[in-house]
Amino acid sequence: MTVGMAERARAARRAGRSGARPAPSRRGQAGLTLLEVLVAAALFALFLGAALSFYLLHTRAAARGQQKIEVQQNARVALAVAAREIRMAGYDPDAVIAQQSTPAAIQDAGEHRLTFLADIDDDGKLDRVTFRLDGASLIRETSSWNGGSFSSPVPSEIAGGIAMLSFDYFDGSVPERERIPAPVARSRLGEIRSIRLDLASSRPSAADSEHTLILGTDVTLRNLR
Repeated sequence: MTVGMAERARAARRAGRSGARPAPSRRGQAGLTLLEVLVAAALFALFLGAALSFYLLHTRAAARGQQKIEVQQNARVALAVAAREIRMAGYDPDAVIAQQSTPAAIQDAGEHRLTFLADIDDDGKLDRVTFRLDGASLIRETSSWNGGSFSSPVPSEIAGGIAMLSFDYFDGSVPERERIPAPVARSRLGEIRSIRLDLASSRPSAADSEHTLILGTDVTLRNLR
């Protein structure tokens, strides 16, 4: 091989080593297409909507449940208060009942209203107490004996959310008591020895009719024999 040919061969090899290499493929570096972005956005919107719907549903259910609990608790408290005070009917340390035009512990015995006499707060003064329903509120009216008459009645709300209030009256017959139809005639008020008290809590919403709570108790008038 001549010197010239050897020089040309070395020059060709050097040119091959220093020549430009082919550019790497950009297939792996390509960004998301518009279609892929739109699909991802739609899926995210569906997920977000489902999550929001579940949260709102859970929140409303929790609120309804809490309201129902509060109404039921109010009903239980109302029943306990009314039963305790009705049980005291006839408690008259100063024998004031005998001075009344209707000398009976029970003054008015209606189907949805009851008035009786008793010293309910044990302060030495006879009280005239009425339980009645006003709208959805259980109302207790009280007035105290002042020596010659009763003071003006003062109403107070015992509980709200009450849908129904009813009374049933029974005499003291044994072995089985007999029911006295309401409203009880004035001539039979003195025969009442026990009272059945029922009340119902109002529904939190029309959709919760299956959750309506009805409470009741039998009250024996322990001061009447």
